[in-house]
Amino acid sequence: MEKYILLDTENNFEIIERPDEQDKLDFWYEHIGCQCIDIVDCVNNKYCLVVDDGGWLVGEPQVNSYASLMYGFMKHGQALPGKVIIGKNLRTD
Repeated sequence: MEKYILLDTENNFEIIERPDEQDKLDFWYEHIGCQCIDIVDCVNNKYCLVVDDGGWLVGEPQVNSYASLMYGFMKHGQALPGKVIIGKNLRTD
């Protein structure tokens, strides 16, 4: 099992676990509530964020302020919308 942190737009978080038999992509879609994801590095590159790639285009999006800070929105010029999954960055491990 892999563990992640699910962070919502009100800065509430929940530890979530992906069963080994469940596909990662399906797991992320289910918990974020989207159909297309992007994986971005955090400022410190120790963690990565799984985000809704079309989050600004659907419904009434809300900024995820904590995830946006982790992402470095001032550097990138874009905040992150909706629920975000925080996980270990395996590329820099």
